Amino acid sequence: MTETTRAVAPDARGRLGVDTARIAVMGESAGGILAVTTALRARRDGIGLARQILV
Repeated sequence: MTETTRAVAPDARGRLGVDTARIAVMGESAGGILAVTTALRARRDGIGLARQILV
């Protein structure tokens, strides 16, 4: 999951014209751990996230 996000975000920014500042991650239970990990890696890699939702 986190590797996919890292791979897609730069491509989405350029080729697909997606505003990466509007990307959100969400997770429930074990998926919450994936959402946290994704958000931390995104921050480390300079990818801004609009929201992080943990249920």
